[in-house]
Amino acid sequence: MLRLSVLTLLLATGLPLAAQEAPETPGRLDPERFHLGVVTDRSELAYEEAEAYYAILNHVRSANPAKLRQTASAYLRERRKVRPELVRRGEDAFPSFVDMLQDPTAWRGMPVTLSGHSLRVDRYAGAENEFGIDNLYEMWLVTGDSQGHPATIIFTEKPDDLPVGEELVDGIQVTGYFLKLHKYGSRDDKVRLAPMILAHTVRWRKPAPVQPPVPAWVAYLAVGIVFAVLIGIVWRMRTVDRAARARRLADSNQFEAPHVDESEIAGDDPFPGPPSP
Repeated sequence: MLRLSVLTLLLATGLPLAAQEAPETPGRLDPERFHLGVVTDRSELAYEEAEAYYAILNHVRSANPAKLRQTASAYLRERRKVRPELVRRGEDAFPSFVDMLQDPTAWRGMPVTLSGHSLRVDRYAGAENEFGIDNLYEMWLVTGDSQGHPATIIFTEKPDDLPVGEELVDGIQVTGYFLKLHKYGSRDDKVRLAPMILAHTVRWRKPAPVQPPVPAWVAYLAVGIVFAVLIGIVWRMRTVDRAARARRLADSNQFEAPHVDESEIAGDDPFPGPPSP
């Protein structure tokens, strides 16, 4: 995606196209103070846009986060009234990602809040600037209405536990200023567009760890008790079986054959022989 570096800013060439003036809206950055007049959409970040880029990054560092989110929410409601056709039937959320793609001029210099999951976070050195911004972070953020396409989030301060690199991280929320719709080369060798948001930092709401219904020690104790009971049952069954076999063996050793009188047997012979002469 975009990799803004000293080389990019110093070697970028070409004159920007004439930028359209954004409508006056409360909360919008002053176009003259923040050099928004030279910013153009559907292009790579140019050298002429560096002043606007760093001026906004410096401004957002000192902005009140709560007030910034309130302003972003108010403008989102305004855009919903202006473009009701973007709201899908049965849904309440306004697709700000889609609106920024279709009407970037309306968003230039306005705060916006995006939520979703990060695909990648990179760290790199900033170009020379009057605000002393040395380190920058770039995040690829996929939102619920972006259909898998990421927005580019540039910020100056990273949460300590947010991993750097290509790693899927869910629960990301960021509020920053929309600068432009920039062009980048994707991995499938296609030229794509993405909203560029300049922010101070991002918020990461980690998923709560799944708590077992009972404490772990209770579960371990229960398993131990069941295992001990099973061992006891098996031992008892084997003991009873050995005792039964011992009794059967003892009874067989005490058996005596009954005494038989052969004379009695002879008198009862059903097939007696011939009488004696």
